[in-house]
Amino acid sequence: MSNDDWTFYAVHEKRGTIAMNDMGILPLFKGTLCNDHWKPYYTYDCTHALCNAHHLRELTFAWEQDGQ
Repeated sequence: MSNDDWTFYAVHEKRGTIAMNDMGILPLFKGTLCNDHWKPYYTYDCTHALCNAHHLRELTFAWEQDGQ
């Protein structure tokens, strides 16, 4: 998680909602969360935005691998 001034890194034995809840930031977050459409992010009550870098990767894959 990051903003213009800070980046937060944490290590946890789990991943997903359990780990993010234990880190204590996203359960309280009320801004816009830009993410890669990973389902655990949608358990948080905030505005969601999808990352365009991930969109481009998925579109590139569709073009290169599927010819779409």
